[in-house]
Amino acid sequence: MNFEPTPQGARQKFDFRWTVLAAASILLASVSLLELSPSSEALVGMVAAGMLVAGFAARRLLTAALVQQHFRLVQRLRLLVGAALILIAAAFNRQNETLILILAVVLVWLVCISAFLQIAGRYAPAQANFFPYVQYLGDFWIAIFLAVYGSPWMLVAGVLAIAAPTAMVAIPQRDKRLLPVVILSVAALFLFGIPPEGRLLGIYLIAAVALPAWSAHHLVLLANHLAGLTASASDESATH
Repeated sequence: MNFEPTPQGARQKFDFRWTVLAAASILLASVSLLELSPSSEALVGMVAAGMLVAGFAARRLLTAALVQQHFRLVQRLRLLVGAALILIAAAFNRQNETLILILAVVLVWLVCISAFLQIAGRYAPAQANFFPYVQYLGDFWIAIFLAVYGSPWMLVAGVLAIAAPTAMVAIPQRDKRLLPVVILSVAALFLFGIPPEGRLLGIYLIAAVALPAWSAHHLVLLANHLAGLTASASDESATH
């Protein structure tokens, strides 16, 4: 689509790309619905939630955004979505006391990681480049915890489908190493965690997580690029 270097044109182009990438990610996750189950439904919903948070956060970069404010926004959105999903899961499984306890532990862990990151963002902003790694590592431990407990692998993939995109948009700056780290860690978990007879499932789940992660990474680059073009066009018009 044609792009006009104006704030409205930038938003339109970003929204179009966001819609296409989110639709592609959700469509890929929807393949799991061919074997309908609560875990496959959870995977689709969590992919959609991850792309919603990542897209909304990246869209904010079209206007000038301070690192600290942007980082706090991502943490609050991530915590809000995580808490909402945990409460929904608890409501549907309220008879399972063991699962309720596990969900409570996950929620406490999520709150602690988010609080720690927000404190670090306020008092150690110079180390902001490391925050996405800490955030992703904290979420990755949740995925490992669920996998060890014996949760369905699609549910584990759903957790990572939120963790990966939100880590990509945690700070405005581009980080070339974060995306490979995320994809390699996801691949290692599924390829070594799933038995050999489920190798095709592992490859599919890697793709189901990698696409939202790459999409979020791309949206951050796009938002920064469009913001730069819009600012340049504004400066040129001001000089005439």
